[in-house]
Amino acid sequence: MLKTAKEQAAGSEAAILWNELVRKARMGDAEAARRFFLTAQPLIDRLCRVPYFAARLGKDEVQSLSYIRLAEFLRSKAAIPANDREVPWLLKRILRFHIINAVNKTLLRDKYEMTESALLLPSEEETGNCAAVLENLAADVTANPEAVKLQDEFRDECMLLVRQLTKQEQAVIRKLYLQQKTPAEAAAEMHYSARGLRNLRQRALGHLRDCLEQRFPHYGANTLLEEYQWTK
Repeated sequence: MLKTAKEQAAGSEAAILWNELVRKARMGDAEAARRFFLTAQPLIDRLCRVPYFAARLGKDEVQSLSYIRLAEFLRSKAAIPANDREVPWLLKRILRFHIINAVNKTLLRDKYEMTESALLLPSEEETGNCAAVLENLAADVTANPEAVKLQDEFRDECMLLVRQLTKQEQAVIRKLYLQQKTPAEAAAEMHYSARGLRNLRQRALGHLRDCLEQRFPHYGANTLLEEYQWTK
């Protein structure tokens, strides 16, 4: 019985009435807003313990960024999942996406500052060293483990959404973006003209964009499609 009680207590987070808290907070209920932030605190604490975030931003900055993003979320009018169990998943995604962007901006700013410093270095040896640093910084941006993980998750979600498209739309997405075929190769294999394939691709991406808007209303479908190179 004791184990069952603990399991029930551990599962109590899933029973939180997130929709009610968000609705009341957006109506100006200060107590609901306070409870919302307290309830979301475990999500923030877990992000603060991610080594990649802590090393590049510091735990205090991660926590501050998370609070700001949650406040923006409460001020927004965007819909949230009707099922309260899905809200923590959504909030975690929103916060991770926000912090990853902050990390990338920091790395790019450091890269820019190093570039500016390199212009002042007189010796070729020093300039060469600076170039090596810049190369490492650029590699660091693309090697961001959290960004790669999030990208993989989004790509998996996109593939689930692709299944909602017509067979021809699925085919053109797979050939162009998964099999990395050229438009000419895809058109030949699908027996389409160049214009016909272009129209099919645009129609497929349009339908996929609509699906993404419904699945990820807080990210922006265009941003996701561009970031994961599904628009070319």
